Amino acid sequence: MKLSGYIYRMIDPRTSEIRYVGQTIVRPKDRFKKHLCDSQRLSTHVNCWIKGILQAGLKPVMQIICEAEIKNLDPFETFFIILYKNSGCDLTNLQIGGQAGKIISEKTKQKMSVSKLKNWSDPAYKNRQIRKIRAGINNDFDRIKAIFSESAKRVFSEPDVIAKRIEGIRLTLGSDEQKRKKSGITKAVWNNMALKQKEERINKLHSNNRARLIKLNEARGNPVYKEHLSAGMRKFREREFNVFSKTTNEFIGTWKNQIQCAKDLLVCVTNISACLRGIAKTAKGYTFKYKY
Repeated sequence: MKLSGYIYRMIDPRTSEIRYVGQTIVRPKDRFKKHLCDSQRLSTHVNCWIKGILQAGLKPVMQIICEAEIKNLDPFETFFIILYKNSGCDLTNLQIGGQAGKIISEKTKQKMSVSKLKNWSDPAYKNRQIRKIRAGINNDFDRIKAIFSESAKRVFSEPDVIAKRIEGIRLTLGSDEQKRKKSGITKAVWNNMALKQKEERINKLHSNNRARLIKLNEARGNPVYKEHLSAGMRKFREREFNVFSKTTNEFIGTWKNQIQCAKDLLVCVTNISACLRGIAKTAKGYTFKYKY
């Protein structure tokens, strides 16, 4: 099967005149959409003409002239541009078509470079271009953020995923300020509470969430939430290790369970694991070493 493309023309709906001839190897409707988008950001002759039509509340008319193999598109495009120009059509094409007019000489490149440098030396032009670039970056960022947001909503709509996430939050105890925010009480009341009361408040919060998710799973016909750590991982996390002070090298104690150590020292369990595996050196002013 031979690859083919299209030769097309664009007509002004206000005067019914042929104003542009082009070629494309994509679907004609996709090339038409690209013309409309380019007219909003580029200032070439054809784009200014399309922009004027759009401002009048109309759209240019795109018609397929012929279909040809890709290797024959350039000569066909050149033929129809010359044909319509000789017929008196006021085409917006600046070149004769094909690749002939797209090869820029070194002299032309030098002129374009000088022109660009002169424009960018003007502070007003420079600021205007920077605003356009920033606006484009912000639009792309918002679009990407929306895509990831929708993806996250789909992923975390699964009850098992939500349950594991909440269980991970419960195991990974953060700072006092993070605990206070999760518990939903004021800072003044939080500071007056004993450490034990704070932990009870957090555990109660997570147990309520866990119960709610189990109920949700049962309602949807899913199995009840199970501990996601495998037996092998549980055995690995129950390997005995010693804890020392970073500054004085004072022996703090020995723990068998990383999760329990995280609760006692108020250190993130992930950071403890990283220290024991040699990825990190310290965590919250402590060093962690396996006994064997």
